Amino acid sequence: MKICVRSPANAFVVLRGARDRGAVPLGGDVRIAVAGSPEYFERHAKPDTPDDLAAHDRPRYRFSTGSGIYRWGFTQPGDSRRVFEVETHGSLVSNDLRTMVKAVAQGVGPLH
Repeated sequence: MKICVRSPANAFVVLRGARDRGAVPLGGDVRIAVAGSPEYFERHAKPDTPDDLAAHDRPRYRFSTGSGIYRWGFTQPGDSRRVFEVETHGSLVSNDLRTMVKAVAQGVGPLH
């Protein structure tokens, strides 16, 4: 058995000799929040809805695989099966999550 983890959050297990391979969930749902530094939110209103994020300079994560910019995903309140995405617009673009977390801690903008 071999366990592989790929950035940012994909994991898979390879069982040698297994005839029927397929994807199997390894855990429960993961909840992701929008967060920013206290200093940032002293200067900018806290967003109450995803639509409010349009007024914020949001750091953008570029996938290192070349598949584009990460879009922020949200579920519809009251119906977690309904998922929608918000396109990000911002002055910082990086493919390194540590760089983005440091920038957000310094007040660049919120992160998803």
